[in-house]
Amino acid sequence: MKRFLILLAAMIPCFTQAQWSHSPDTAKAALLGSFFNSIVADGDGGAIILGRKNSLYTAQKVNKDGYIVWDPTLQGLTVIIPDSANDVTIGRDTYLWPDGKGGVYIGYDYYDFLRILTDPEYVVIYDLDTYVQHLDEGGRRIWGNKGIPLSTLKGTNPNYYNVAASQIMALGGDGHGGIVAVWNFSDYDSLGNVSGGTYIQRVDASGSVLWEENGRRVSAFGSVQALVDEQGSVFVVTLQGNSSGTDLRRHILKINVAGQLLWERPVSISIDNLIGGKILSDGLGGVYILSYAYDQIDPEKKGIIATRFDKDGNELWGERGIVICDSIGSQGFMESAIKFKDSDFIVSWTDARKRRNVYLQRVDCNGALLWNERGIPVSSVGSFKMHCRLLETSGNEIIAIFHDRRDSIGITYAQKFNENGEAQWRNIDVLVSTRIYPGKLISDGRGGAIISSGQAGPDRGVYIYRVDKDGNLGGVVSVKHRKEDDVPKRFDLYQNHPNPFIRETVIRYSLPSGPHYVQLKVYNIHGEEVVTLVNEIQAKGNHVVRWSGVNHDGMPVAAGVYFYKLQVGQVHLVKKLVVMR
Repeated sequence: MKRFLILLAAMIPCFTQAQWSHSPDTAKAALLGSFFNSIVADGDGGAIILGRKNSLYTAQKVNKDGYIVWDPTLQGLTVIIPDSANDVTIGRDTYLWPDGKGGVYIGYDYYDFLRILTDPEYVVIYDLDTYVQHLDEGGRRIWGNKGIPLSTLKGTNPNYYNVAASQIMALGGDGHGGIVAVWNFSDYDSLGNVSGGTYIQRVDASGSVLWEENGRRVSAFGSVQALVDEQGSVFVVTLQGNSSGTDLRRHILKINVAGQLLWERPVSISIDNLIGGKILSDGLGGVYILSYAYDQIDPEKKGIIATRFDKDGNELWGERGIVICDSIGSQGFMESAIKFKDSDFIVSWTDARKRRNVYLQRVDCNGALLWNERGIPVSSVGSFKMHCRLLETSGNEIIAIFHDRRDSIGITYAQKFNENGEAQWRNIDVLVSTRIYPGKLISDGRGGAIISSGQAGPDRGVYIYRVDKDGNLGGVVSVKHRKEDDVPKRFDLYQNHPNPFIRETVIRYSLPSGPHYVQLKVYNIHGEEVVTLVNEIQAKGNHVVRWSGVNHDGMPVAAGVYFYKLQVGQVHLVKKLVVMR
C-alpha cells in the first residue's frame, strides 16, 4: 500500500469562503503586537482571543470561517481603560468564560499604582486587585472601563512592595448566565508575614454582585488549585499547616452555587513529595485531584497519582490513590489533563522511555486505566516532544497538539485519538505550525480544533490555525460557492515544507482552471522517477499532497536531493527538495 495521502481541499464543500490558512508557515494573524494569549470558543464555531499589549489587554473575535469580526486592523479591542498610565495588568492570571451569547467574561488581576517611595530605596508601591469584565458579542465593554471589582481589599502595611495582593484562580459559569470567580487574597505585615485566604464571588448576567463586597472568604488558607464545575459549584484545594509553615496538609472544600460550604475534607496523599497538580470535575458532582510525585529517598522514582472525591466528600481511591503510570524512573512532568466523555479523564505527561515522548492515559470513574497500562505515545515518529495540550471533540475523540523536534527545529504537530486510544489521522501526525511552541486549543464545534500561538520578535502577535475533523489544515471552499477572486490566478507549485525533511513533507500547488489531468511526480538527481504522487483529473483550486519519503514500492528513499514536478497539460513546474536520514 502506498504511504502517501492526497488532500483535495477544493473538492470538499463548505457554506462560504474560508479564511483559515492552509499552510503551517502562514497562520491567521489575530492580534498584532500582543504576545500573551488566552482563547475561548464563541459558541458558534469561532473563537475569542485575548492578548496583552503594553501591559494592557486587547481582544479579538474570529468567526467559524476564519473572518476577523471585531477589529480588522488586528490591534484588538480595548478590554479595560486604566485609571492611571502607571496601572498595569498581570498577563499570567487571566481566565475566560463564554457568556453563551457570543461574548465573553474575563477575569484578571490589576496592578493599581499607589505611589513611589525613594527612602531608603526606590520602590514602586502597587495594590493588586481582581476584576471581571464582560464583552458582548460585538466586543463592547458592558461593565465599564475596568469591569467589576471582585476584590479591592487594602493591606495593613502601606510601605510593603505589594500593599495587598489578589490572584484569580478560577472562573466559570453559574448555570444562570452569570459567573463564579475564585481568588486568593494576601496581606503582608511589616515583617513580611502573610495572611489572607481564599475568596469567591458570584456575579449575575446584569453585573450585580450577589455576595459580600470584596467576596466571601471560604478558607483562611490560600488555594493551590480551584475549579468551578458544570453546576457552578466551587472546589478549592488549600494548603493548611501550623504558624511556622510546617506540617502542611492539603484540604479540599466544596461550595455550592449559593455560596454555602457543603464539606471540607483532608486529602490523604501527603504533599511532602508532590510537585504541582491539577483538579478536574468528575461530571457527577465530585472531583479528581491529580498530583505529580517523587520518592524522597529515590527521586528517580516519580509518577502521577490521582485520587477522587465524590459529590458528598468521600475519598474513593484510598489513602495512596491510584498510580497513572508505573514506568518508574521514566516519567517527566504532567502536562495536561481533561475530563473525557461523562465522567472519565485523560492525562498527558512527558516520558523518557523511548527518547523523549509524550504519553496519554484514560482513566474511568472507578480508577481503572483503560488504555495500555503504561500509557500510549502521542506519536511514534520523531523525538523530544513536550508542551502537549488536549481537547475533547465531538464523537468521543480527543485532539492532542505537541511540540516536536523531529526535523531539527521545534514545530507543532497534532493527532486525533478515538476513545480506545487509536490514532485517527492516517497514523501520520498533522503539521500544524512552524512556530516554536503550541499555544492553546478549543473546539471548532465541528470535530476539529482552533489553535492559538504567540510569537515574539518582529512579527510579535497572537496567531491562530484551524485543523478540521479529518486532520486538514485550514478551511475549505466549494467550487459552487467560490468567488472568482478566490480562484488561483495562475498555476503554482510551492516549496515543500519542511525542507529538508526526515519523515514527511507537504507539497502544495494551485490550479487556476479545471478540471485538468494532473500529474505530480518525484525524481532523483539522475532523472529517474521515484514515485507518482498525483495521477488524476482535478478541479481548479488549491491542492495539498503529503509525501512520507518512500518510493513506488513503499520503501524509504535514500538521503539526498530530489526534484518534484507538476505537469498540467503544457504546464511543467519543478522544485527541489532534500531528504535527510
